[in-house]
Amino acid sequence: DTKIIDRGKEAVAIMAHASADWITVMAGTGKEVIHSAATMAHQSNMKVMLDLVDSASLGQSALDAKNLGADALLFHQAYDEKDALILLDKWEMVRGNTPLPIFVSAKINRTTIFNILNIKPDGIVVGKSITDADDPKEEAAFFYDLCKQ
Repeated sequence: DTKIIDRGKEAVAIMAHASADWITVMAGTGKEVIHSAATMAHQSNMKVMLDLVDSASLGQSALDAKNLGADALLFHQAYDEKDALILLDKWEMVRGNTPLPIFVSAKINRTTIFNILNIKPDGIVVGKSITDADDPKEEAAFFYDLCKQ
C-alpha cells in the first residue's frame, strides 16, 4: 500500500524492483504525479489504483482517473474516521463517473460487510479485521466465502 503523493517515478521504480503488482497513488496529489507514476508503472507491468481518501472532489477524481492512467479506484475511508461507513452515501458520485473497477476499503468487519456488499463494489480490501483477529485464517475465509457468493 504505497500511497504515492510525490516523486512517483522514483517510488514506482522501488516498487517494481520489489516485484509489486499494484501501486497506489493518492487522488489528492497533482495530476502530473498521478500520470507520471501510472506511465512508469505500466512500463514496469504494474497496475495503478487511485486512492480517493484525500480527493478534493470524488466525482472529478473518478472522472479523471482513466485519462490519468489509473486501472482502478480505491473508495477508501480512513480507518481512524470516527463514523463507520460515512463514505457509502457518496458511492454513486464515484460509480457514476468512471468505467474503472472500484474497490472499497472502509472499516470492513463482520457487521459492516453486508452494507458494503450491497453497493456491489468490484472488490474489497480487508485489513485490520483479519490482522487483528484471534484466528486470521478463519476471518479471511469468512470474507472470501461472502465474496464468492
